Amino acid sequence: LGVKIIRGSGLSAEGLTLSALKEDDYKAVFIGIGLPEPKRESIFEGLEMDQGFYTSKDFLPLVAMASKPGMCACRSPLPSVHGTVIVLGAGDTAFDCATSALRCGARRVFVVFRKGFTNVRAVPEEMELAKEEKCEFLPFLAPQKVVVKRGKIVAMEFVRTEQDADGNWKEDQDQVVRLKADIVISAFGSVFNDPKVKEALSPIKFNKWGLPE
Repeated sequence: LGVKIIRGSGLSAEGLTLSALKEDDYKAVFIGIGLPEPKRESIFEGLEMDQGFYTSKDFLPLVAMASKPGMCACRSPLPSVHGTVIVLGAGDTAFDCATSALRCGARRVFVVFRKGFTNVRAVPEEMELAKEEKCEFLPFLAPQKVVVKRGKIVAMEFVRTEQDADGNWKEDQDQVVRLKADIVISAFGSVFNDPKVKEALSPIKFNKWGLPE
């Protein structure tokens, strides 16, 4: 079809830029890089996998490499998951993490999300599979604190969320829930934060969520 593939070059201020491509007389540019970075809330800053914290972008690739022979040249074991796992989020990825955690050895898995069941973004099949595999769902909870002892996660604290008359979601700091946990997997979605790539995409502007306007 006449497609030209250029390797070893990427979007950055020192490499390919949107302005340079336009100057080279390209009529249109399709940017399909997705959202490569996990959304990581401030309460998880500094936490690592050996302490029991994963993002979905850490956890699921490890599962895939171990469970799909031929995906890469390496031989990787499944992630070592034990005890109680908390998965944060209500999308397809969150439920995928939950069922994968059970297959990796978790004894009990809680899927915790901020809103109610009517706000779950996952397709019904993903949620039903997690239910069949005995994952437990805890709606109306927002994460507030990770409890770490001797370098390992031992629990998480949440506050209750409620919807007011105007439809806005509020956190009730007086209603606190503490869950014991050995592993926490954050599946709150993805973001796009690389400053060099954003500079390369100028004059495109980005909103507060890091998405193109």
